[in-house]
Amino acid sequence: MRDALNFLRHDDYASALPHLSEAAKEGRTSAQVLLAQLYLEGKFGKPEPRKAAEWFKKAAVANPRSGSFAAIAQSDLANLYWDGVGVKMSKKKAVELYQKAARNGNGRSQGVVAGFYYHGNGVKKDIVQSLKWTLIAAANRNSKSKAALEIFAKKVTPKQIAEARAEAKKLFPNKTLPDIRTK
Repeated sequence: MRDALNFLRHDDYASALPHLSEAAKEGRTSAQVLLAQLYLEGKFGKPEPRKAAEWFKKAAVANPRSGSFAAIAQSDLANLYWDGVGVKMSKKKAVELYQKAARNGNGRSQGVVAGFYYHGNGVKKDIVQSLKWTLIAAANRNSKSKAALEIFAKKVTPKQIAEARAEAKKLFPNKTLPDIRTK
């Protein structure tokens, strides 16, 4: 993997490919995610979204010790399912993957899931669930979620805030959640 990264630092994608492929085939989640992203961007020639999807799929089911890489793969794979790029379009599968990535700590996916609940897009509309995911995403420094809290302050009750905070704390007990006060 070290050799692959050295080649990538110099934008030498052709030389990086065999090293990256070897690490990915050995099950290194970080290599799988990086390889998928590079295939998607066409860094080895033309964009190859099907190959990207296959590597994202492998990384998305990686063991939990792989840290944030599995969550990144879940989120990126969700994007592909949402848009039908490299895979058959499936909003249902995309929502499931975004939710999985959100539970695994991916701040971007947490913001996306909050939006799904807010608008009822792929899930039942639920202001408390939306606020819960917005609080979690904001705690993960998602700037759009921090701004969304100001909107929530005008739309929710103190009871809804308390419920959302309690549910967020169940999922992420060690997170410091931002304050929100109704206006």
